[in-house]
Amino acid sequence: MSKTTVQEISVSILSMDTEEIKDIEAILAMRKDMLRKKMMGKLKAGDSVRIGDNIRPVAIQGVIAKVIKVNKTTVSVTLPASSGKYAGDCKIPSTCCEKV
Repeated sequence: MSKTTVQEISVSILSMDTEEIKDIEAILAMRKDMLRKKMMGKLKAGDSVRIGDNIRPVAIQGVIAKVIKVNKTTVSVTLPASSGKYAGDCKIPSTCCEKV
């Protein structure tokens, strides 16, 4: 089985009509929501999470933080002193962290 190249994917995306693009956006939104719900079901106060590489500022990407509270779509965490000026309590989207 051959792998699809970036060029083939680009050509496929560019040849889509508006309805096909909307369908893909809807599928991606459903997948993101499913992953968020799965993550939120596993987290509880006191857990450690790794901040993902899909968040800004870049300085906190990969940082291990302690969960304070799990909200509906966000997670309240405490970033360690090693996070520099970002150390302390903050909220991050649930899609930007993974349980360690």
